[in-house]
Amino acid sequence: METRSISFWQFLRHVLWPAFEPALIPIAVILSTLVMLVGATYVLTLVGVSKDMQTGIPVPLIVVGVLVGVWVVYRYPQPASLDTRLEKLAKSLQDARGNVMVIEAEIKARQIAVASLQARSQEFDQLAKVNEEAADAVAKVVERAVGHRERRSLLMNVGVGFVVGLFAGLAVDPIRAWITHLTAGHP
Repeated sequence: METRSISFWQFLRHVLWPAFEPALIPIAVILSTLVMLVGATYVLTLVGVSKDMQTGIPVPLIVVGVLVGVWVVYRYPQPASLDTRLEKLAKSLQDARGNVMVIEAEIKARQIAVASLQARSQEFDQLAKVNEEAADAVAKVVERAVGHRERRSLLMNVGVGFVVGLFAGLAVDPIRAWITHLTAGHP
């Protein structure tokens, strides 16, 4: 079982504050300030502060008490009246209804877009099946043509390589003799 803790301010707001009417707020501030003064005087007496000092110290306490009272009033305002809360509820329900209508329109638009995309996808699937058969036929024709060209190209390359090699082998000795002849006369 989960236990919830409550702060002092929540206690003040939910338990004590509803008991005060807005007209009684100044009295509550004065009473809280008096409680602070009595407490401060008591503490100062216990500590051993002289009577002269005890009369000067409460002035800042009065200011602090008033500031705390004002802060509490603005921090935790009175709950709104039933009429105000009902008006806010009606306005929020109208806003929610408008948002629901906008969201429904967006959902319908997206459903239409999804339906058109599904139709296009089916068209592309049908085209892919038709094109697959045509692509297989074209691939077979290309494969035959490329196979014939590859064999012809291979035979041509082997023949040209043989001829170049033969001429190179036959031409090596004459070229070597010619280069030797050219370089022999020069030191």
